[in-house]
Amino acid sequence: MVAGTKTLKPVHPVLARAQTRRDVLLCTPSHDRQERDMRQGWILAAALLCAASLSAQRTLIVDAKGGSGVYTKFAPAVAAARDGDRILIRAGNYYGTTISKALDIRAHPGVVLSPNLSGFSRLRVTGIGKGKTLVLDGPTIKGALFGSALHPGVDVANCQGRVLIRNVRVDVSSALFNSAPPASIQVRNCAAVSVERATLIGPLVAFTSTVSVASASIQGTDSTGKFGPYTSFASQGVSASSSRLDLANVVLRGGNGHSAFAVSAMEALGAINSHIVIRGDSSRVTAGSKGPKTVAAMYGGKTTTLRIDPDVVVVGKVSDFKRTTRVQMGAMRTTDAKLGKMLQVDLLAPKGQFYDFFLSLPGRPVTHGPWGDFWLDWNTLIPISLGFVPPAGVVSLKLTVPNNPNLRYLNLAFQGKTGPWPNLFYTNPVSVTVR
Repeated sequence: MVAGTKTLKPVHPVLARAQTRRDVLLCTPSHDRQERDMRQGWILAAALLCAASLSAQRTLIVDAKGGSGVYTKFAPAVAAARDGDRILIRAGNYYGTTISKALDIRAHPGVVLSPNLSGFSRLRVTGIGKGKTLVLDGPTIKGALFGSALHPGVDVANCQGRVLIRNVRVDVSSALFNSAPPASIQVRNCAAVSVERATLIGPLVAFTSTVSVASASIQGTDSTGKFGPYTSFASQGVSASSSRLDLANVVLRGGNGHSAFAVSAMEALGAINSHIVIRGDSSRVTAGSKGPKTVAAMYGGKTTTLRIDPDVVVVGKVSDFKRTTRVQMGAMRTTDAKLGKMLQVDLLAPKGQFYDFFLSLPGRPVTHGPWGDFWLDWNTLIPISLGFVPPAGVVSLKLTVPNNPNLRYLNLAFQGKTGPWPNLFYTNPVSVTVR
């Protein structure tokens, strides 16, 4: 995929110390050589990062069926855990709880987290400190039956560290009598929240936060009309206030209204005082329908800037943005990372554009002028590849993750830049946790 061989110089002193006479990775047209070099990159990444990220970790097991040395409820396991611990949740129904520690939480298939009828015992993430990471991977999360805007499915608040939410399904559509529908995920005053490979039924809401969403489906709450004029109202798919959002390869729809009771449909996205990026040729943004009047697909309140890839399909009007820029941008996606299995990282961009990309530990986003937001950690940055996008428009890097137990639970993030040189833009970030 890359014409010629290009040596990449180290980008941080810790990498320079780890190298001998050759550089970390080489870009080469040989797939075998690329595979070998990338494997060496993983081994080097493990050597550099494992000591810091895996030291003193314990694994706590939650199983509703009980058993020796396991917790039967989720909340006591969280209370007993320390920063850096892992919690594995086996299939069953559990109440949510408040999490304020840097944990790696993995739910097996069949795990359902839900609040009680009044909306208490919901899932809350708060106070993850700078330099720390919380991972929530795999559960189905349900909203409260008598929920409201005060009872989101997942409430993430006041986190200066990194929060990674992956492979989740959050459904708050069962709430009754909602004059203000609850959010599936609500993010408040957070520096770096990523939602990846998720299905959200109910709005994603962001206040004064930086949020990245990749490979997700988000559907605003529909008005059902089951209770006449007291029916639940429709909601936007994404709502943002004073926030920065990057949406890549997302299917986004506003909530449908109800003509019989004059319940208005809602926009797929509504924002004020925010910066929104929408990218990826599989992204689709659709206004809600079935209400008494037609609504826009996206609304910017005359205070929001929008950068959107022209390949994004928009069904409905784009209304009242302070500035709208249409420009081609690269997007990234990744599969899960499992020991001994193949990991695939794809960078999608127009053919012929320059690209490069990197891996690191998860970091905090920093805005680099017109390039956009850089989400990786400079202290652990490792260059992976650079070149020009092939005619198919996809750069696919495939790597067999070494079957090395020391790599398990390592969190890594990927991001790149693409564009016609020198007019480059950062891609969205994506992340993996080795399992």
